[in-house]
Amino acid sequence: MVCRRCGYEFDARRFRRSDGSVRCPDCGAVYRPQGAPRRGQGALPARSSVRNEGPRARRGRAASPLARRLWKLPVWAWLALLAVILLIGAGSGGSRRAAVRSASVSSGEVQAPAAAPAEVSQAAPAAAQSEPGGVSIGQSADFGSAKVEVVGATIRTVGGDSYVICEYNWTNSSGENEMFLSQISEHVFQNGVGLEDGYLFDVETNAITEVMPGYSLAVRTVHKLSDPAAEVMFSVEPLLDFADAYAPLTFTVNPA
Repeated sequence: MVCRRCGYEFDARRFRRSDGSVRCPDCGAVYRPQGAPRRGQGALPARSSVRNEGPRARRGRAASPLARRLWKLPVWAWLALLAVILLIGAGSGGSRRAAVRSASVSSGEVQAPAAAPAEVSQAAPAAAQSEPGGVSIGQSADFGSAKVEVVGATIRTVGGDSYVICEYNWTNSSGENEMFLSQISEHVFQNGVGLEDGYLFDVETNAITEVMPGYSLAVRTVHKLSDPAAEVMFSVEPLLDFADAYAPLTFTVNPA
């Protein structure tokens, strides 16, 4: 049986009284069967009546219909409700922090940000280097769309390996933006065998730097020597000269 007053569900047989009426154990409402007369009165009306007979008799308080419906909500609904509560809490926390900051600024108590700790770095010991001296070349060539001047060449030994560093003054004479490697082809030989490119951490090559028409750029190239004492031969020519219209610019560097 479900009480029409408080919505509590109970077994009417357990709470039926001697006169045939049933009393709700939660709110105390009394239900009399139709046709059963009350004490000192005639028969009941056509519909059963509900009468409150004092305080609730049951220990504890039963859950209301709204509470029972809430407990029957699916899990995703509870998760969504929890997320909304957390968002509201985070927003209120941020508002409180902003209010504290504005209050401190308005009162003149502005704290400067803490200085970042100094970064202590230990430089690696530099490898032994030797520079026997630069070789000034001074040769130049005009390839139509580009001009190349050989500024100088240097032999450097680092960690037991020898490298040749050649510096050019390159001018873009074309009508478009170009790079040194897109206009010039450099060939370096030692003992008749081509040398591979080298790398030195303190030498910037600039060979792939884009330059506008009419501007010049200092370009360096690095090659690793296969023989620290043999002569190094250079040949510089246009990259796209299929008709061999221009003679290559050649020069030699003696490491000794």
